[in-house]
Amino acid sequence: MSFIFKNRSTEKEILDDFELQGNDLTQNLRELQLVNSNLGGYSLVKEGIELIVDKGNLQSPIKVADVGCGGGDTLRELAKWSVNKPFSLELTGIDANTNAIAFAESRSKNYPEIKYRQLNIFSDEFKVLDADVVLFNLFVHHFEEEQIIDFLKVCRTKNAVVLINDLQRSALAYSLFKIGSRLFRFSRISRHDGLLSIRKAFTRKDLRELLTASDFTDYSIKWKWAFRYQVIAWE
Repeated sequence: MSFIFKNRSTEKEILDDFELQGNDLTQNLRELQLVNSNLGGYSLVKEGIELIVDKGNLQSPIKVADVGCGGGDTLRELAKWSVNKPFSLELTGIDANTNAIAFAESRSKNYPEIKYRQLNIFSDEFKVLDADVVLFNLFVHHFEEEQIIDFLKVCRTKNAVVLINDLQRSALAYSLFKIGSRLFRFSRISRHDGLLSIRKAFTRKDLRELLTASDFTDYSIKWKWAFRYQVIAWE
């Protein structure tokens, strides 16, 4: 089976349909929250924000844009976490799916520091986005290399720090997710997209090549549990 992990898959995920709505969408967003809660997604992002703050000269409030925010669960976690920090966060969730934005807004009514925008990452509006940190949380693997380079170059041009949480392409990760998704009784879409996401994910070499092609020279790539990479690109 390992031969299918030599190169990234180019197959589209069901979640890539910007018109996805109803129970298919909301169930998937809830299950993504479960994955982030239990497999280190939130802690990876929080640690990344801490590292960025420690290294940079960012002024509070720090403007964080979560691109592909889905149901907004990561933003809500950041909002709660930052309450006792010596800095404040101004949080913006961006997603191309209007139904995902509506779901996120319904869950974030008690978080005035979070706002949401329905926005396509390849639009002119994204090119003028005002953000200190651009977060790509389980997002980058959805795209082909040329597209990834395009939007990373936008971030580089705007001097925004890039924080990526994404998956490692691995036969072992694939096998473990297949078992885990059955144990947690994930929906059909989450099982399908979760397995495909791993086939569309990255090796460390892939990430280095993407960052170099996007004109970043100062970056770190760290492997994290469970089969994820934390990427921070400063400049």
